[in-house]
Amino acid sequence: MTPDDVSEQIRGLTSEAYVAPDYLQLFQELFEAQYETERKLRAKKLYPLITKKEAAKRIGRGLPVIDCSKLQFDEVEFDDLLERMCSILTKKAGDNNLAVERLLEAEKAGEVSLEDLTRTAITRDGKYLEQLCEKVGGDKEELIFIATALVAPLLRVCARAIRGKVDLDQVLTDSCPICGGTPLMAKLRREDGKRILECSLCRTQWAFKRLRCPFCGNEDADTLGFFFVEEATYRVDKCDRCQRYIKTVDERKKPEAGLRALSVEDVATLYLDMLAAREGYQSIREHKN
Repeated sequence: MTPDDVSEQIRGLTSEAYVAPDYLQLFQELFEAQYETERKLRAKKLYPLITKKEAAKRIGRGLPVIDCSKLQFDEVEFDDLLERMCSILTKKAGDNNLAVERLLEAEKAGEVSLEDLTRTAITRDGKYLEQLCEKVGGDKEELIFIATALVAPLLRVCARAIRGKVDLDQVLTDSCPICGGTPLMAKLRREDGKRILECSLCRTQWAFKRLRCPFCGNEDADTLGFFFVEEATYRVDKCDRCQRYIKTVDERKKPEAGLRALSVEDVATLYLDMLAAREGYQSIREHKN
């Protein structure tokens, strides 16, 4: 997916009443910064070569194919991306003192390691995030957003080099089989109506059961359900056992070229997140502690 693809998809959505154009514009600017970083990274320098047999072995053990401890980080590119993100976010926020500004200052002073922060987006280390919150201020979700945006280009490059070694229609895991990330959103695939999840980190898509919560694994039909507003192109799949939800778009009800990136659809449907929160449900990407 390129910035041109994102722009075209956004143009097709901006006429919809439910869309918040400012958020889509912010997403586009951040995506362009990530894309420039992604173009400079090379998979062979970021992660060791892996065979289909090695990939299958890790998945068979319930592990993502990518071993976080073996990732190689390019400090220069991460520094540059954080600076660009800081510029974009502060421009939108005006005079507000953002966590990203304080994080950048702490990183420049040698008080924070961007490598440690970006690994946190993969490992979801709550203790590290709490310590970082005390050091730079802000809340945990702000820092998760920053860490996720920083690590995404690296994982996307690695995932593209690895996906061909895994049959993603046969690996029915709750988290991303490539990097271990939580799902961003789901879609019902155009050609067969199959439920497909997309990773919030590396953008890998994999098949998933229609009747299963991707957070707690609940398969009880009496405690699983969905709701939607006005039209059924988008819906909220909810689990009453863990009170979590994931948004879903029915690809069959979108124009043929209208759904290029679920990440754009995720931003365009923020109204569903607000509705789900009002109903007492929590996104599977949010940390409980």
